[in-house]
Amino acid sequence: MQCLEQGVARVDPQGCVTLENGQTIDSDFVIFAEGRQATTAQASGFELMDGGYHQRALVGTLHCEQPHDGEAFQIFTEQGPLALLPLPDRDGEHRVSVVWSLPTDAAEALAQCSTDMLAARLARVSEAARGALRFVSDPVWIPISQHALKRDALGCLLAIGDTAHGILPLAGLGANLGFADVIALQQALRSHPSAAGDRLARTVARERCMAHRTVAMVMGLFSDVFRSDQPMIQLGRSMALRTADRHPMIRSLIQELAG
Repeated sequence: MQCLEQGVARVDPQGCVTLENGQTIDSDFVIFAEGRQATTAQASGFELMDGGYHQRALVGTLHCEQPHDGEAFQIFTEQGPLALLPLPDRDGEHRVSVVWSLPTDAAEALAQCSTDMLAARLARVSEAARGALRFVSDPVWIPISQHALKRDALGCLLAIGDTAHGILPLAGLGANLGFADVIALQQALRSHPSAAGDRLARTVARERCMAHRTVAMVMGLFSDVFRSDQPMIQLGRSMALRTADRHPMIRSLIQELAG
């Protein structure tokens, strides 16, 4: 495996890699896994399609008063889903990572708050599930949305992970989609060890296409349902959540579907 010190400017569908210094390298198969921005992928001919749902996510690490026992906590607030994800204890203090997805206007208002005020707000809207909260360092605000590439395979080029499909953060589904992409790639390489790069790219893209579209659709639906102020939708939402909470088999099924 060759490690390049130069950045990649673009790659043509035949696998010719052009570095930022103008040097070119011929490749048989190129994988793009560069995150949501997909800068090099777009420069190489991939077409990014905006899936909407433009929001901002509050992300940070918090000390929490109560132990999390390795369990993630998620609640659907009026503004958007809030998750407190378990982190290893450090120096005898319990820690969680927060991800709170919010509409842009709500995020801009909260961004004006001090970290202490913001931590108190998080403790309140999370119903004190982890007790009092305190930020370890200043949180960050990350723009989020949904997007997909018009096609994930272009010649011998293949895009995977967030480069190919960005979805709203919920239950770790985005990460699970990326892991599944890698598994599909691994299986394709094992099944067709002598296949040309363009065949490998098409095989993986075809196998993963339906999963990508289905999860993106479901995430959009979740966002619409949990932000709706229609009484019947709110009633149906509450009944569904209560039913899932009371029946371990349903919770297990949801966890299995989430990967």
